[in-house]
Amino acid sequence: MRFCFTLIIIISLGCKYSCSQSPNDDMARAQLLEIGKQVASNTQNNTVEQACIDESLTDKCIKYHNDQWYFFYTEEFTHLYINIQRQQCRDLLGVQLVVLEGELCAPDTYSIVDCVSLATQDDIYVELKELKAHNRYWLVVDGYLHDFCSFEIELAPEPKGFSAQQLNMLHNYQSVMEGSHVTLNWSIPDSVLVNSSSTLVYKRAKDVFRYSLLAEVPIKYNAFGTAQKQYSYTDSLKRPGYYYYRLVLQNNSGKKYYVAESSYRITESKDKILVPLDCKRDDQIVMEVRDEQGGEPIDIFKFYYSQAEHQPFVLFTETYKKKGIKYLEIKVANRDDDYVQTYYADLETGLVKKF
Repeated sequence: MRFCFTLIIIISLGCKYSCSQSPNDDMARAQLLEIGKQVASNTQNNTVEQACIDESLTDKCIKYHNDQWYFFYTEEFTHLYINIQRQQCRDLLGVQLVVLEGELCAPDTYSIVDCVSLATQDDIYVELKELKAHNRYWLVVDGYLHDFCSFEIELAPEPKGFSAQQLNMLHNYQSVMEGSHVTLNWSIPDSVLVNSSSTLVYKRAKDVFRYSLLAEVPIKYNAFGTAQKQYSYTDSLKRPGYYYYRLVLQNNSGKKYYVAESSYRITESKDKILVPLDCKRDDQIVMEVRDEQGGEPIDIFKFYYSQAEHQPFVLFTETYKKKGIKYLEIKVANRDDDYVQTYYADLETGLVKKF
């Protein structure tokens, strides 16, 4: 009797570190993926079992280069999550996921269930809602375009991170840029509000691989207990660059849904100072900005030095001036040379002096 099963393929795009071939390089040595247990692996130096794939089924979604195989049993579960965490990749591309149904190593029996292109190295989950209980599934991880990643993968009853795919859960979403300020406006429908606790606002620069949490905007209620539908958040950009914003709805049980994204490029501002840096290429730099009162930093910038991008270091000052700040102390720490340089800046004149 021929055994029919569902085949799930995850395509990993990129690895940053040198890794040896994973032992589960082919289907005969597939590794058992137990529910609730994380498995660490990498995509480098693996090979492709050409007899078991058919790229025409997924069109442009996949390029196979180095497979590794897993299998798992659903036990009594029909609803599970694939959690991808701690990706360390050479490029930003992250992972893609394809779900196929058919017979083992028989591409002519495959039918595509899902294909997800992620383009991220954030911690994400992929939701599998209609699994068969007490059934076996195969899982294939594939390095894409000869890039390499190390990562952790987990099959679990609960999700970790935010959804891999953008979900259409908002009534309205708009973003506008005025000067160096970006304002995000969104409306949450009643059907979603009833189970929502907050909206998480994430941000990343173009050269940063992961999003960072910028703010949590909680659901607000009036005196009658009615939830507010309209929300807004404004961010001030303090450096030239290309920036991405992502909204993630969080429900009452902590599950996170990626629901909106915008991007903006800023090159200039009328209010700015120029900080000269004396560093070498790829030096690890931490820059702390304080007002004239000292104390805790009001801003921290971390980057790897590039002469083209950081010489001089351009810092927009409109936000500081609106707060009544007249002077800045800027402390630049070079982690590679164990060296610290302090600057003082007059925001009215734009004059920057070493101390």
